[in-house]
Amino acid sequence: MEPSGTSLWALKVRERRRRLRGATLSLLAAAAVTAAYLFMRSPLFVVDHLRISGFERLTPEEIRDLAGVPTGTLIWRVAPEAVARRLETHPRIAGAVVRRAWPRGLVIEIRERRPVAVLVSGGEPTRWAEVDGQGLVLAAGEGPPPELPGAVRLEGIAGGPWQPGRPVEDGLLPAVRVAAALKAAALPDPARDLRVQAGGTLRLRLASGTEVRWGRAEEDAAEKVRALAAVLAQLEREPQPARYIDVTHPQRPVLGGQGSGPGR
Repeated sequence: MEPSGTSLWALKVRERRRRLRGATLSLLAAAAVTAAYLFMRSPLFVVDHLRISGFERLTPEEIRDLAGVPTGTLIWRVAPEAVARRLETHPRIAGAVVRRAWPRGLVIEIRERRPVAVLVSGGEPTRWAEVDGQGLVLAAGEGPPPELPGAVRLEGIAGGPWQPGRPVEDGLLPAVRVAAALKAAALPDPARDLRVQAGGTLRLRLASGTEVRWGRAEEDAAEKVRALAAVLAQLEREPQPARYIDVTHPQRPVLGGQGSGPGR
C-alpha cells in the first residue's frame, strides 16, 4: 500500500528536523571546542611568576634562566620534570623539584651542593676551584680565590685548570675528604687553611692561628677529626690557644705552646 501524501510530507519534515538537530549539535560542539581552546590560550594561563626556594650561591635570576621557561609560555605547555632535569645540569644543583602553581605560576625547589674546600694551585696564573665533599668541581677560575664561609682553603697542590661539573684528580680526593670531615665536625675553632706538603702530609691552620699537624691525608680522617675536636673542647677553657696540635697519631695527640690537654 502506497503511503499517503500527508505521510510523505511528515517523513520529510522529520528528516529535515533530524538533520537540523545534528547540524546544530555539531555547531555547538565546534563552538565549545573553540571556546575551550581560546580559554586555555588566554592570558589567564600564561606563566608570569616563579616561586624559587633552596638557593644559596645561585641567584633567582640564574635559576630562572636555567629553568628555560620563556616569557609568554602557557602553563599547559610546561613539563615540570623536563624543567627539573635542565636545572640539575648545573654543577651547583644536586636536585630540583618543579610543579605547576595554577593558574599562572611555577614552584621551583632546589638543593645546592655545598663547597667544602677551595683548591688553590701554585704558579701563575693562580687557579682555583670550589669543590664539594665528593670532589665535584662546582665553580672554577683564575685570579684571587673566593672566600667561602665554612670552606677550607686547600693549598700547595698542583693541578688545574679545573672544569665545573667534573671531578678533581684522584690524587686530591683524600685531602678533599679531610676538608669535608672538618666541615661536618663544626669544630669550635674551625679550619681555615689546609696545605699539602711533601710526602702527602697535611698541615692545617685554624681560625685562632693554631697549626694542626695532620699526617697523611688518607689515614684515619674520622678518628683524627674526633681527636682534634676533643683537644679543642679542652682548650676552650684555656686563656690562650695552643701553638700547634699534632694528631698524626690520633690516640696520642700532642700539644705545643699554650694550652693543655691530652699528650702534653
